[in-house]
Amino acid sequence: MRWKHFWYILAAGVVFRIIFVLLFSDLKNDYYWEYGATAKNIVNGRGYSLYYFQDDLLRHKYQEDKTPFPSAYMPPGYVFFLTPFMLLKSLIFRNLLILLIQTFISAAAACQLFNFTQKKISEEGAFGAATIYLLTPEFIYASATFTPTVLFHFLIFFILNRLDQDENTKQTIFTSILITIAIFIRTEIALFVSMVIAWGIYSRQLKKSAILTAVVLCLLLPWSIRNYIVFDEIVPLTTNAGYNLYRGTHLLIGQNTSYEGVDSVHYGVPRDNNYEIHCNEKFLEATVKTYQTEQIMVLTNYVKKIFNYWLFNPDDPRSYNVLYLFPWVLILLFSVAGLIKFYSEDKFRNIYFLLFVLTLSATIVFSLPRHQTMMKILLLPFAGGIAAPFITRYLINPVIRKRNN
Repeated sequence: MRWKHFWYILAAGVVFRIIFVLLFSDLKNDYYWEYGATAKNIVNGRGYSLYYFQDDLLRHKYQEDKTPFPSAYMPPGYVFFLTPFMLLKSLIFRNLLILLIQTFISAAAACQLFNFTQKKISEEGAFGAATIYLLTPEFIYASATFTPTVLFHFLIFFILNRLDQDENTKQTIFTSILITIAIFIRTEIALFVSMVIAWGIYSRQLKKSAILTAVVLCLLLPWSIRNYIVFDEIVPLTTNAGYNLYRGTHLLIGQNTSYEGVDSVHYGVPRDNNYEIHCNEKFLEATVKTYQTEQIMVLTNYVKKIFNYWLFNPDDPRSYNVLYLFPWVLILLFSVAGLIKFYSEDKFRNIYFLLFVLTLSATIVFSLPRHQTMMKILLLPFAGGIAAPFITRYLINPVIRKRNN
């Protein structure tokens, strides 16, 4: 497989993403979920803050006349990514710039995916993996959403590539910086890096493990210190663990979150600067009680969440979209075949670690559609290795013959 075919597919993937942004994205959007609300509060001098009450209702969308409670609810990675853009007053220009940058980050993720798969499987498999990522509607859509999905895709394969090639202290320090940024996007990566470090110690890569540990902890420390100063409590990463555990334990996903148990916490705790701390503690207490009294329900929900994460979520209407469902069935079938055919603990240990960590998170907490999309890129080296002959035969060769004619 010649490299120029990859560049053609890469260019096509970028063009499709730009067309999608121009035709289907709401460029007048001024809502960027909790990430954007926090970023707007930073820009407008309210610090890292989120929640407030309006007419006795809990709100988080940015309001000029409201002073929100201090926050550590959202990890700061994507918040800090969005913050500079909130200085731009033109919504169309702001959104276009964000989505175009994410488009090129998605292209960079495809390059990292190609490099990883080429080293671990084959050049043909790398072409297959990159083609799936660049041309599948789900991944095209992901780059046009105001979520950290494509940043995660890029970072995770950049990290995977570097973990295999770090040979000196400077390289390991740089990889540690990338890992810290990934933790600030998805906090579960902290467990992944713990597994990497533990394996490094077991395999006597003591210097590399020590550097990873020291640098990551040092880079996480300022955020933890900020949280302690603000809340007078130890908050290593976020204040959302209790709420997410409660939602996951009771399968309160999507729009079905306004339940009596949730409202009794949100509206029943003191409304002071430690509001998020109070909520987190109450949700953790309620979750522990559920684990003690409703073991069958908890275990049943574990099975449901694994099914939803790895196969199909029947409760989410978006799962029935044929542009999502049909490609996912093919990717899953190719991935299972690839996981079996290319199984290698030495080659793919870090991917296995990541799949375990992300599945564990989805099982104990819950998963949103973007969480599944984040995970799927880890399957593409295996899917690409199996699908590559079909892609070459039915996609590339017909194009080449048409050009030659």
